[in-house]
Order: sequence, then C-alpha cells, then structure tokens
Amino acid sequence: IIIAEDVIVVGDETFEIEHYINMGTHKRVFKLKDSESVIKIVRDDGHNIHNVFKSMLQNIRRQHVLDEHGIPHMKMLGHDEDGPPYRYLIQEKIPEGSVSGADLIRNRELTEKDVTQMANMVNSFELGRTWQLDTNPHNWYRVTNGDGATEMTYVGGTIYSYDEQWTFKRIGLLQWTDPQYI
Repeated sequence: IIIAEDVIVVGDETFEIEHYINMGTHKRVFKLKDSESVIKIVRDDGHNIHNVFKSMLQNIRRQHVLDEHGIPHMKMLGHDEDGPPYRYLIQEKIPEGSVSGADLIRNRELTEKDVTQMANMVNSFELGRTWQLDTNPHNWYRVTNGDGATEMTYVGGTIYSYDEQWTFKRIGLLQWTDPQYI
C-alpha cells in the first residue's frame, strides 16, 4: 500500500483521495475524491498485524449480519477483491453533522435515548451468543435522519464472534458512562 498526498495505491488499483479522516487501531480512513464514500486501509504499523487483517476480514465477510439484524450502519460499497487478506474496503461516509458517541460522552451530550438505542442493538447480538459488535464509542455516531429523528449508527463495521469475557455488561458499558474511559 502506497499513500501519497492525493492518491492511495493498493496493488494495481489507484484511489484518488481528498483528505485523511482518521486512524483507528486497525485501519486508516480517507475521504475518496468526488464521492460520498471513504476508503479504509489496513494499518501496517499496528501492534498486532494479524488482528489488523482479522478486523478487515470481520468487516467484509460479516457485513450481511448487520443487515440481517437491522442494525443501522454505514454500508460497505466495495472491498479488496484480491483478499483475503483484505487490504481495503470502501464504505459510505458518515453524514455531515453526525457526532461520535465518544464526543457525546466527552461533551456531556449523550442522552438516555442514545444509550438505549445502542445498547438494544448490542444486546440483541449478545443475547444470541453468536456475534458481538464493537462497543467502543468512537465506532458509534448519532446520525440525524431525513425526518429529523436521531439514530445511533454503527460505523466500525467489525462483527466479532461472541466472547463472554467481552460482553457489553462487563466491558463496554463503562465506556458509555464515564468520560475517563474514552
């Protein structure tokens, strides 16, 4: 993967980018030029390169699980056809004016409605004991829909296999109740 000022080259593919958006634990995110989508590429400087590629695989191979469960999320629009291991995916861009759960918590703007929406989605997965969603507040955004209603939306896209040790009630809930855990 080559990252230049206005392009990203992955194998034989070149993507024109407008700007850098964010760097998570496993991926870097860039806004694609002349598009309402982003490209997420694997980080080659992560602490555990296996987990970086595993995260991308969990995003791509399990995207249908979000649709089947009716979870509001940023849709995947394309991915590295040469994988696995997958090096990138293209996803809808988070709508302008959306606010991350982390920012809502830090700014003391998180509402009970926000937590209830997100927790209901997370718990619906965990009760099935098959899948889990990432409860990191940086991966959830309050999005305003066309009718003015707000909806917590999952933007991370990673779908984990269920692990009792990482359930929302044990790990994730603390991040949503106290800004010191952000």
